[in-house]
Amino acid sequence: MNLKKPSDYTPLWICSEVFLYLEKKAMTGIRYITDEKGQKTDLIISLEEHGQIVEDILDALLVEERKTEDSVSLDLFVQQLIAEGKFDA
Repeated sequence: MNLKKPSDYTPLWICSEVFLYLEKKAMTGIRYITDEKGQKTDLIISLEEHGQIVEDILDALLVEERKTEDSVSLDLFVQQLIAEGKFDA
């Protein structure tokens, strides 16, 4: 998946949920990477401590990335699966 910078695509609700979650967890398992000016550039998140929220964020980003893709009706999708032998009606 080729993701853009968060400011380019991240819905506000994702940011709000992440910050609320991390605030409750007292920021354990979180490390920031900073540039030479001390500006935060990257984030390292412990999957052991925060795996579920990371999974939720990635799911939300995937939905956001795919929202402009063409959609297919459920009936057509099922017909395609049947034609490909991947689904028995």
